[in-house]
Amino acid sequence: MKKLLTTFFVLFLALTVKGQTYQELIEQYKGKPGVECTDIGKDMLALVVAATANNTDGDSKEMVSLLKRLDHLTIMSISDFDDAFLQEFIKKAKALEKTYEKMIEQQEDGENTLFLAQRDDNTVKALIAIVYGPKEIEMVAIEGNLQPSDLELFNKIGNM
Repeated sequence: MKKLLTTFFVLFLALTVKGQTYQELIEQYKGKPGVECTDIGKDMLALVVAATANNTDGDSKEMVSLLKRLDHLTIMSISDFDDAFLQEFIKKAKALEKTYEKMIEQQEDGENTLFLAQRDDNTVKALIAIVYGPKEIEMVAIEGNLQPSDLELFNKIGNM
């Protein structure tokens, strides 16, 4: 009996330290004042692909190719919060490192950036970017079948 109780206790601990997903983090804030969330599913992404498929410049072709491999895009923006809220969010965001691999963490000019990924061999299944500072929190999560070369395209988009 003692062995059975010990097994259940260890199982309980394992379940409680499981990291949360970005979707669970978003659900904790969705609908609250100052929080804006946008979810774009595969069907909407397919419409964007169809609308831009006839563009012939190189950047447009790369973008269409990338969009075809995306399954879901989620954007969350939070403004008008106090320091306690920010500290709570940072703690929860950093807890995502239990579920996702930390790729980049950067601090510059009072703004912090955290990139997390869920990878399967050479394919990135989920890419999460979280940027936070004293006045605004931004989170972008992308799901799909991304290749390492796609990350350069995201960099190009960010510099537009």
